[in-house]
Amino acid sequence: MTKKRFLSIILTVLMVLSIVHATPAHANQLETAPSVGVVQRSIPVYTNRGDTIAAYTLGPGESFTVINSVIDSLEAHYYYISYNTSTNKDGINGYIKERDLYTNAIVIYGSPATVKWNVSVYYGPNSQYQRCGTLYTGETVAVLEKSDTYSYVEYNDNVHGRRKRAYVDTNALTFTCNMPSKTLAIADINNGFKCYVGLKYTVYSGPSTQYEPVGSVSDMHIYWVKRYTENDKSKIDEPFYGMTYIKYQVTGTNTWKSGYIVFNYPEVRECVPNCQHW
Repeated sequence: MTKKRFLSIILTVLMVLSIVHATPAHANQLETAPSVGVVQRSIPVYTNRGDTIAAYTLGPGESFTVINSVIDSLEAHYYYISYNTSTNKDGINGYIKERDLYTNAIVIYGSPATVKWNVSVYYGPNSQYQRCGTLYTGETVAVLEKSDTYSYVEYNDNVHGRRKRAYVDTNALTFTCNMPSKTLAIADINNGFKCYVGLKYTVYSGPSTQYEPVGSVSDMHIYWVKRYTENDKSKIDEPFYGMTYIKYQVTGTNTWKSGYIVFNYPEVRECVPNCQHW
């Protein structure tokens, strides 16, 4: 075989590969993949790959669901995402560049998933928590944590037009990734440490004030929930923007809620003794 013939074959193979890469790169053979981005610095969102003018710019504190990763024919890497704006409660799909995801956002790894049937979502992964809405057939959600019974997901709240986090029956989801199951820390009412707060705090469903408010706490005991161990560093529960994940009993009921507050640590008092091991 001549050198010229060999080079021709190589070029042909490369052309075929570039066409194959132009299709979405599904992550169903991965254990986990980027599933949520929480913006630290502005990220432009494009209607189509290769656009030079952004259709929208995600600002600090906003978040988005990563639906898929895409490589186009020019070998440019994009992520196909779903996000909310103040004027579109149902959510919008678009493309962001890979470098923007990893340099301008906090990336949470999990799995995209599709909802199989209309299903209720809850503030926690058992019947002791209040119901907080519905996910509908065909919706795409980002799974942050998964157990055999419930999964902790983030999605577009099409009632209020904001992002929201809640718990849903794992069987109602079709996962893109082979995401491993684990024990959800918040499933145990006694998990976390108990302390008393006097000031009034707004509770949000996600780790920034851009998420849907779900209530407030004041003059009551709360549980500060630690979702991960030192050997299982998850970014899900990090106090982004000074926020901390809590659970609390709804006044006058036997039910519970969970969410994030901007925690004023010096104001906390009456912590139970078993918080010392934290």
